[in-house]
Amino acid sequence: MDSYGQGRRVDREIQFMNRIAEVCAELALYRIMVNIDQILTHYSKNGASAQIEAALWKLLHEIQRLPLVTKEASRNHRIE
Repeated sequence: MDSYGQGRRVDREIQFMNRIAEVCAELALYRIMVNIDQILTHYSKNGASAQIEAALWKLLHEIQRLPLVTKEASRNHRIE
């Protein structure tokens, strides 16, 4: 692989790592802890970073849509 192609692959992997870290931080707000160190250590060995990122974002969006979460969020953001 030429250096340009290799550099693009590394850039993509860094983007995935950043997005995985971002969604893990968001999940932590809901007290859902994800072992991000283990994910980031092993994600590139099997090329699953895109699938991991998609699954974590899906989990976050599903949690945010839960009736209890949306009820609590609307109660906390109500203008009084």
